[in-house]
Amino acid sequence: MRVAVVAISDRNSSKLRSIAGSCVAALKAQGHDTELFFNLDPRVSYFDFVVFCSEPKGLGSSTGSSLAHQLDLASGLEGKRSAAVMVRSGLASGKALQKLMATLENQGLRIVQSQIVSNTSQVPMIMKETPIERP
Repeated sequence: MRVAVVAISDRNSSKLRSIAGSCVAALKAQGHDTELFFNLDPRVSYFDFVVFCSEPKGLGSSTGSSLAHQLDLASGLEGKRSAAVMVRSGLASGKALQKLMATLENQGLRIVQSQIVSNTSQVPMIMKETPIERP
């Protein structure tokens, strides 16, 4: 399947970039055609599955406005299967993941997996458990 990994955050830290890169590597190892994006490119709508990676903006649970703004401008994502990956950072990563999922669902995306990730060693197992192909 064709899988897009989209890493969007107001902070855009190196930890987010490395976890997104690990997502791409893990999905390629499973045999999926995978591409990494650092903004919501119009080509994302042509992929079968989308993994959204983000991180909290600060110590709290705010995810910032860049993802919501880019999703407002995007088209063709309604009904698309997706996963939400939140980088553990700050005090309220769980609440930040809930906000990320709400933002994605408000745009019509179907979230089939969500997870908080602390480091790149956790990514291969999470991507293996993600139901990318339809049952």
